[in-house]
Amino acid sequence: MKQQTKNNKIKWKYLSKEKVKFISYEFVFKDGKRKIKRIRFNNNPKKLQGGCGGPQGIKIDNLFFKFKTDDEKNALLWHELYHCRFTFILKQLGLEIKYCLGDKQSFWEEEYNADRYSALQNNIIDCLTCLGTIKEIYEENSSLYNSKTHPPIEERIKKIEALKNKDETTK
Repeated sequence: MKQQTKNNKIKWKYLSKEKVKFISYEFVFKDGKRKIKRIRFNNNPKKLQGGCGGPQGIKIDNLFFKFKTDDEKNALLWHELYHCRFTFILKQLGLEIKYCLGDKQSFWEEEYNADRYSALQNNIIDCLTCLGTIKEIYEENSSLYNSKTHPPIEERIKKIEALKNKDETTK
C-alpha cells in the first residue's frame, strides 16, 4: 500500500485513481498547533457519502471528488476532523439512544458543531462553498441525504452565514 507524504497541496487525483490508498494530511490550527491525520480512500459505490470522520480517522470516497476546489475539500476535511476529535464511541452510542427515543436534534447539533469547527478553524467562505456543493449533490441525488444524522442543508448554510455576518460586524 502506497502512502503520500503530508502536504496540504495534495494531488487528490492520485487517490481517486487508487494509486494511493491513504495519505497523511497536516491540519494547521489557528493557534499554530499542528495535527497529522491519516485519510483513507474507500472505493465502495454502495456507500457514497463524500467523507466521514470518527475515532478511526477520516475516510473519503468518490463523492469527495465532486468538490471542485482544494479549498472545498479542505473545508470538508476540517468538518470530518471535528468528528474524529469530538465524537467518541460512547457519545455516539448516546446519540443513537436519543434518536431511538425520538430526538434527532442531538445528531443535528453534532453536524452544526462540525460545520462551525470547519468555518472557525479553517475558513468561513470555504465552508460555505463546501456546503453549497453538498446542496448541489443532494439536488442531483436526494437519496444521499440522511435526515437522521444531518439537518437540512439550507439550515446548515444559514448557521454558517450567520457566523460570517457576526464575524464581519466585529471587524
